[in-house]
Amino acid sequence: MYSISARPWAEIEALYLAIRPGPHRFAEMAKLVRLIANRYESRLFAATSMHTLLVTNVARWDPDYDVLRVDLEGEQIGFAHHSLPGRPPSWVRVTEAAAQQAFEQLERFVAAHGWINRIPDPA
Repeated sequence: MYSISARPWAEIEALYLAIRPGPHRFAEMAKLVRLIANRYESRLFAATSMHTLLVTNVARWDPDYDVLRVDLEGEQIGFAHHSLPGRPPSWVRVTEAAAQQAFEQLERFVAAHGWINRIPDPA
């Protein structure tokens, strides 16, 4: 089995910003990446698979184990947590393709799955 290494959040944000504008809302994905980086940069890690954002709590991981897949699906952003290889996702949610709503969904996932302790918003 191979493993995936995290990429810098700024590099991932730039990837989404570079996608030609069109009917898809990749600018919202870029905003979502920026929100995640601002809150969790040194505690959550990510890479991409095509246009899918892969988020986890370790810097190097098995692509089929304990990864949150975030996909832009038309006017929605879908979340699927894959906790065991070869099994269906253990947690699936869909939200409007708006960065703030998607970020709030991600925060609910992080809190519910104990990936990290939530940090209070800066004053």
